[in-house]
Amino acid sequence: MNEIYEKYLSKIEKYLNPLPTSEKTDILKEVKSSILEMENEGMLPDEILKRLGDPKILAKSYLGDFISNGNGNILGNFFIFFTFCTITGFTGIILIPMFVVFIPTFFLSGTFTILCSIFKVIDVFLPFNFPFLENVGIKIGNIQFNPIFESIFMFIVGIILIFISIISYKLFISYCKKVSLIKEKLL
Repeated sequence: MNEIYEKYLSKIEKYLNPLPTSEKTDILKEVKSSILEMENEGMLPDEILKRLGDPKILAKSYLGDFISNGNGNILGNFFIFFTFCTITGFTGIILIPMFVVFIPTFFLSGTFTILCSIFKVIDVFLPFNFPFLENVGIKIGNIQFNPIFESIFMFIVGIILIFISIISYKLFISYCKKVSLIKEKLL
C-alpha cells in the first residue's frame, strides 16, 4: 500500500482511538479495501483521498454509527460518545439542543398566535365574548388598536413563527445529514 494511504489510515486510526481494537481494525480494513477497490478502478491517489474526504470527518461518521448502533458496554459508549462530541465540536453541542427547543417552540407559538387571531376576528363579528381574548392584542401605552388590524398583525406574526420553525427543522436535518454523509461517500 502507498505511503500516502498509510498516513491517511494512521490519521483515521488516531481519531478512532476510543473504539475497541476489534471495531477499529474492522473499520480500517473497510477503508483499506475501499482504497484498493478504487485503485483497481484506475483512480489516482489524489482522487481517492478526495473521495474519502478528511480523515477526521470520516472517523467522526464511524464513531457516530458505532454510538447509534448501541454496540459495546455503557462505560465504553460514554467515552465514545464524549469523543464523538469532541470531534463534532461545539456546533453539535450547541446546535442540536438549540434546534430541539426552537422547532417546537416556534411552531406551537405560531399556531397559537394564528388561532388567537382567528378567534379575535370571530369575536369582532359575532360577539361571543371569549374570556381570554380581552388580553390578546396590541397595546402601546393607552393606545388600543383596531381589533381587525390586531388580528391581521397576529396572523402574520404566527405565519412568520411557523416559517421560522420550518426553516429551523430543515437546518437541523441538513446538519444531521452533513455529519453522517462522509461514510456514504465510501459506499
